[in-house]
Amino acid sequence: MIPTAFAPQKPSDAWRNFTYATTTASILVIGGLIFWADISPLLKVALSVSSAWALSNAVSLTKLLRDKQEYEDWSKENDHSRPRVVKTESTAA
Repeated sequence: MIPTAFAPQKPSDAWRNFTYATTTASILVIGGLIFWADISPLLKVALSVSSAWALSNAVSLTKLLRDKQEYEDWSKENDHSRPRVVKTESTAA
């Protein structure tokens, strides 16, 4: 196996929990603001749909960036165009 210059990182449980907590908090805050806003029901629906759409796009973009990074790491790991140095008994001496 060829040693590589990167170290794959697994997200910690603390980071995952923090992400879930902040996402939940932001959804609750925007939901509360929409619910108690003094605007017409049609505007509330429009604001709710646009907020859900923005959240969906943010999740999709995040997954795209993660997949791109994982692909780059994988391609570095499995790059067969580089010559590999194999030491045999005749070349080791």
